[in-house]
Amino acid sequence: MAKKSKQAAPNVIKRHPVVAVMGHIDHGKSTLLDFIRKSNVVGGEAGGITQHLSAYMVEHTTKDNVTETITFLDTPGHEAFQKMRLRSADVADVAILIVSAEDGVKPQTLEALAAIKAADIPYIVAINKIDKPGANIQTTQNSLIENEIYIEGMGGDIPWIGISAKSGEGIDDLLDLVVLTADLAELSGDTNATPSGHVIESKVDAKRGNTATLIVKEGTLKTGQFVVIGTTYSPVRIMEDHQGNPIKEAGLSVPVRIVGFGGVPEVGGVFDTVENKKEAEALVSERLNNPAAATVVPTRSNLPMVPILIKADVYGTLEAIQHELDKFESDRITVKVIGATVGDINVSDVQNVSATPDAIIVGFNVKVERPAKDLAERLNVEIDTFDIIYELSEWLNTALKNRTPKKEEKIEKEKIEKKDPIDPKKINKIRLIGCGTAYHSCLMAKYWIEELTSIDVDADIASEFRYRNVKLNSNDLCIFVSQSGETADTYAALEKCKKNKVKTCGIVNVVESSIARLADFVLPIHAGPEIGVASTKAFLGQMLVLYLLTLKISKERNDIDVNNYKKMVLDLIKLPDLIKETLAKQNDVQVIARDFITAKGTMYLGRGYSYPIAMEGALKLKELSYIHAEGYAAGEMKHGPLALIEDGMPVIVLSPKDKYFEKTNSNMQEVIARGGKVIMITDDTSTTMNENIRFKFQIPKTNSTLSSFLLTIPIQFLAYHVALLKNCDIDKPRNLAKSVTVE
Repeated sequence: MAKKSKQAAPNVIKRHPVVAVMGHIDHGKSTLLDFIRKSNVVGGEAGGITQHLSAYMVEHTTKDNVTETITFLDTPGHEAFQKMRLRSADVADVAILIVSAEDGVKPQTLEALAAIKAADIPYIVAINKIDKPGANIQTTQNSLIENEIYIEGMGGDIPWIGISAKSGEGIDDLLDLVVLTADLAELSGDTNATPSGHVIESKVDAKRGNTATLIVKEGTLKTGQFVVIGTTYSPVRIMEDHQGNPIKEAGLSVPVRIVGFGGVPEVGGVFDTVENKKEAEALVSERLNNPAAATVVPTRSNLPMVPILIKADVYGTLEAIQHELDKFESDRITVKVIGATVGDINVSDVQNVSATPDAIIVGFNVKVERPAKDLAERLNVEIDTFDIIYELSEWLNTALKNRTPKKEEKIEKEKIEKKDPIDPKKINKIRLIGCGTAYHSCLMAKYWIEELTSIDVDADIASEFRYRNVKLNSNDLCIFVSQSGETADTYAALEKCKKNKVKTCGIVNVVESSIARLADFVLPIHAGPEIGVASTKAFLGQMLVLYLLTLKISKERNDIDVNNYKKMVLDLIKLPDLIKETLAKQNDVQVIARDFITAKGTMYLGRGYSYPIAMEGALKLKELSYIHAEGYAAGEMKHGPLALIEDGMPVIVLSPKDKYFEKTNSNMQEVIARGGKVIMITDDTSTTMNENIRFKFQIPKTNSTLSSFLLTIPIQFLAYHVALLKNCDIDKPRNLAKSVTVE
């Protein structure tokens, strides 16, 4: 930091506090700031989570009718953003440690606490979500004490308060506590000192160039001065406040954005201020001529290497990505970051990696410029982009493992090695729990288990199950299905079952995920990474694992005849070829996709095994093309939905030739009689076409329990092609995230 000018005492004034809001993910940090600022930062963040370090100023009127200014720092809660949280604590004068009254202390709570203690700043505990049905302040307080967070009233001196970030309950009292804590710290600064402070974030603005976000801790930063950060500098010509408004000067504890740096400034350090360009150049030259000793990280050159070029929107996310890469451990492969910069992916990036075999470009919250995309396709350079850290983490782990050379492996994951952790003959009840597409796979499995075993079975939506007063038995088996293994509601439902000593199983695509770690045993689907938000191959993978589990349980309980079991296994072996045959008919779906471009809505109808697939088909069309669609049990049409049928409305009827075939066709005729244009998906070859059956998609014949796999393919194709015709972003549908980590 630049040497400060010695000034008379009158220039030393009270400085308003810089406050870091920290805590575990989904405990309500951003929601709290939302309420305080009367804005909506949560809605502006991809996936509803905070992934940037941001600074905001607010004014608060205390109970004594005194108006105080507070600068807040919003910090990400995900484990990958550890460096951001450390940086936030270093900048802050006071911290708010936010803890959910539903969940208590969690891993990132403790990690945030460690950062607070390392920075040696006072902090306040805010117990949030006290308005939720599952809130328990006493239990949360106990979890704080168990983790050596000694709050007032329970043997300690750490101030705490119960709040609801959603309703605003207790927030005024919390802000009063912040003001009081800051007053006790006697914060001050010299307004006439040489301006200096902290660099909290930097980025490349596509229109304006390199920018940095600063917090002034000493002096008064003014236009006309020069800011020096590391080995780059900028004249203070464009200076904006936290709302993006141009300002001429910034005083103590004020966050500002400076535009015009020669390079992307490094974050986490301090900025210095000089009066002119000559002084700025001299300071930069001095630093270039006396660089700090570089830290050499030993590499294992004898191991195969995966080269990765990282591009991110801000400097802080580069740190997060590097953090995720650092967690990857293998004795057979190593990772080399061949570049890490801020800004969109351009032609130069593609050219730089094209000469490096198997190099990958990974982008976070950035665009791929069109020339770069075209060049990458010509040169066969892999580019993967993300806007949610969970998805990036999941992809990195899977991608690196897929590139790891194979060898004879001894499976070390104990949970996967476990054999029959619960005796199938002793299972009292099976509960299948999931959200969205995963719930539909659970519903599918419910039909199979009912058909092939003598076990009572329920399928539950996780977001409902976690709050119900469910009667659980120690001989129950609760199965939790999640593609990412990080779905918040499903994880919470799993925690509930664990507390009730129920046997639990996780069916996930990521074996290192939270659900996999918590469940008693894991059945991985091994579908590979789902790049798009909408779950497609993972849905088939979930169904396959659930089907195999059903067969296993049925056989162990002697619920299925041996010969019938063998036949079903043989049919299963033939399934891949039948899927290939169905995939080859994609062009048939393209023909009917045009019917949906102008459709106000549509319905998917099915009975028995086809009903969950009808629900999944409707969900896929909604997710990808934004067309209203509903999946119904076909027999329910006469109980209301039939009123929605109008002339020309497309209706998808799933009608394999099973025991429901005649009934389904009867329901289809009701639709036809009211002018609906039917798209029939069936394995029956004898169905007579008429003018009101718009199209018949023929799937191969298999046993009725497996027909769902084949029905799934055309409904996924349909959603894809309709979205394509409507020019929708198929991989990243609006308002959706693949890993739903918030409630």
